[in-house]
Amino acid sequence: MKTLLEISRPARLESLTPVIETLAAAAAAHGFSRERVSLLELVVEEAVVNICRHAYPAGEGAFEVRAFDDGDRLIVEIRDAGIPFDPTLLPDPDTHEDLSRRRPGGLGVYFVKRIGNGVAYRREGTRNILRFSMARE
Repeated sequence: MKTLLEISRPARLESLTPVIETLAAAAAAHGFSRERVSLLELVVEEAVVNICRHAYPAGEGAFEVRAFDDGDRLIVEIRDAGIPFDPTLLPDPDTHEDLSRRRPGGLGVYFVKRIGNGVAYRREGTRNILRFSMARE
């Protein structure tokens, strides 16, 4: 498994764009189509935005994105030292409910679970680690 990217940034929304752009460029350079790169960007954006908004209620923190080429797929790990949170345990929202009755938000984790393949969470010491893979095609 070849490491493509290891990047760490403050858990602030302004950190998102440079991380997404760097990851997208690495994925494209390793044979991912524009469509697959767009899906990858969406998944990482949703996960990182949740970290920026919820992981560090008492103050500043950071997140890390790692990406690995595993032959026919890209494996992405998103790490933070925020409060423990396993997004894989959240129930999927009712996507059939009338939009006027649904609460805003709550779809980020759903997108991560639906678009990313093999989404898994683990806690190592004080770190949350969200891992998913995405096939080239």
